[in-house]
Amino acid sequence: MTIATAPVADFLHMTTSTEPLSDDILQQASAWLVKISSDESTQQDQDDFQRWLAQDPMHQLAVQQMQQVIERLQQIKTPQDHGASRRILQQALQHKPQFKFKPNFPLLSLIIFSALSLWIATAILPIQFWLADHQNCYNQWQKQQMTDHSQIQSAGRTAYNLTFNHKQRQVNLLEGNILVDVHKDPQRPFVIQTAYAQIQALGTRFIVNQTDHETVVTMLESKVSVQTQQGQYIVAAGQQLKISANGQIQQKDISTDSIEHAWQKRSLIVENMPLAQVLNILESYGQTKILYQDDQIQHLKVTAILPLDHQAQAFNLLEESLGIKIQHYIPFINIVKVPAAARTNPE
Repeated sequence: MTIATAPVADFLHMTTSTEPLSDDILQQASAWLVKISSDESTQQDQDDFQRWLAQDPMHQLAVQQMQQVIERLQQIKTPQDHGASRRILQQALQHKPQFKFKPNFPLLSLIIFSALSLWIATAILPIQFWLADHQNCYNQWQKQQMTDHSQIQSAGRTAYNLTFNHKQRQVNLLEGNILVDVHKDPQRPFVIQTAYAQIQALGTRFIVNQTDHETVVTMLESKVSVQTQQGQYIVAAGQQLKISANGQIQQKDISTDSIEHAWQKRSLIVENMPLAQVLNILESYGQTKILYQDDQIQHLKVTAILPLDHQAQAFNLLEESLGIKIQHYIPFINIVKVPAAARTNPE
């Protein structure tokens, strides 16, 4: 039996609508399918799932597309049970208060795990990662000495491409975390290009973090010019600039000594940082995808020192300080659960 050879990520984004599904909605749909198929699923989970579906037509479309992927995999793994996943998900999509979602969990978990594994292969380590000039695994810290005597340190899952010649010095940071020591060369400005900004320096030392959600520039010495779609910003030593995917710009003061020390100690120092931003950073230092619902964690702030080389320990610290649960349902997936008591905005 053969199946389509198109990448799973492309298949998941195909819709009958002109509006494409976002990665965030697909992640939420995946998290819900895992949650409601668990033996620990409660009626409250079912009710919450129905409310999530009702929030946006794209939510149901995302679940339906996950269903199609599951069915394709089911045809390969368990052809005798073809159609079981459709019946299960159709029941879940129908609002029936008396319905208690208790599927054949071993079978469905295997199917969902297979679908998610294929999705994660492209979501966590996309093809651009493997084709990049420099690749750094989630548990590695490396240094690269450039021909111009500049140095790039990379930490956690990082990928970038280089364009170094007699005319230009450019780093295209695809994802991850780099600390750059730039050797001064007025004739060749040192430029770092990310998804959301272009950073230019002549001679300086700074950190750039790039995730799907944002670019963060942290200045340790001197200053850089940061060009975004919203305009140009000058970031000096002791300042940090965050450029979000939605165009939001945030700038704040930081302690350069603390940030430098944390990098060398493989730690993350945060003060009143949104939990979502912390989770995005931690994700690049582990093998797992971290799924969460924005509306449940948007009010949660983190002030802590978190180890970057021990993700489980970092999760434990977050759980203890915030009253949340970060549960490992299946390999490569962590889901953040926020009890009702922790959802209340203290403000």
